Amino acid sequence: MTTANCFNDKFEYDYAGLVEGLNRYLRLKATPIGLKRFKTVAEMEAVPKVRHPDPAEKIAMDQVVGQTRWIGYTLGITMDNLMGAQCGAVVGLHPRSEEWLAGERMNGVWYGTLKDSAAHQAAMTCASYGDYEALVTSPLTSGRIDNPDICLIYMTPGQMITFINGLQHVNYKKYEFSCVGESACADSWGNTFGRVGDNAMQTKILRAALDFAVTAADPGILIDLPLEWDEDFVYFAGKTPPEAISKQMRKSPVTGPPGR
Repeated sequence: MTTANCFNDKFEYDYAGLVEGLNRYLRLKATPIGLKRFKTVAEMEAVPKVRHPDPAEKIAMDQVVGQTRWIGYTLGITMDNLMGAQCGAVVGLHPRSEEWLAGERMNGVWYGTLKDSAAHQAAMTCASYGDYEALVTSPLTSGRIDNPDICLIYMTPGQMITFINGLQHVNYKKYEFSCVGESACADSWGNTFGRVGDNAMQTKILRAALDFAVTAADPGILIDLPLEWDEDFVYFAGKTPPEAISKQMRKSPVTGPPGR
């Protein structure tokens, strides 16, 4: 039985067929993987063959993803496993608190001023916090987490542009991508389809995309969905409270290790 993902999508997809097609046409060098959040630790621990790292050995979120896509591990983690708030906030395991938004740990390391550090933190797109306690990464073809919240496919520049060329071959559209800088995982793991909190629209878009990946008769075909935003779309960088910036600027710049 397929369990729903965070978009409440219970549809059963042929991930083995999708991955086989990607490997046949693009010769992927890394295993396509899925990420899925779980509301309780018990639900995470119930995933077949899940490995739960020792919380005493802190790791970064990109190390979790790396072990899954290169070694094939199915890993389950909580905030206790992660090196710090930066990793946890991206995937919704840590809040975007006033301290986190202030950017002190980035100041003097990744960015030259506290103002720049705070602007970076505010610009990051993070998953919602408070609904989930744990997260599992697993190869898409393993079938251990059913419908993932996110599918990650790593490609070389040549594979990526070939993939994009196929998308644009018919019914051309310009694609735009963001890069927040350090913690750029927020650009892929933190972003969602559709308006934040609009589960109905997000589910329609995700289901249509995966359905079309299976049913498309020829490469390069694009389809337009009858979905529209009810207002002009603009990138929202957020705003750090002035009192948080003022508080941090009274402190000495941090020159310690990067804020991961």
